[in-house]
Amino acid sequence: MESEFGGGRAPSLRRPSARRRVNVRCVPAVRYIRKTGYKIYSRYKEHGLFALTDRSRRPVRYANQLPQQVESLIVNLKRDKPHWGARKIRELLIKSQPPLIETKR
Repeated sequence: MESEFGGGRAPSLRRPSARRRVNVRCVPAVRYIRKTGYKIYSRYKEHGLFALTDRSRRPVRYANQLPQQVESLIVNLKRDKPHWGARKIRELLIKSQPPLIETKR
């Protein structure tokens, strides 16, 4: 297992030397939490070395992001009337597209 991991992303998963018997749970030099180690190892078993490369930390979705249809309507309105502000555009969209936008009042 050690040769497959190499010295890259997961150095803490290397086995201790064969000369010493070490209880891994008691050694403070081990730099991973057990749960994280098992998570990384299971990823490796499922997907191989490719799973150990760095993954994007970008969120999958954004909580306050508008639907694509509404966003494109706003962008088009702003492109046509650059001097209009957010309040005016919002009120216009609420009047013209009631099912697309739900308001919290």
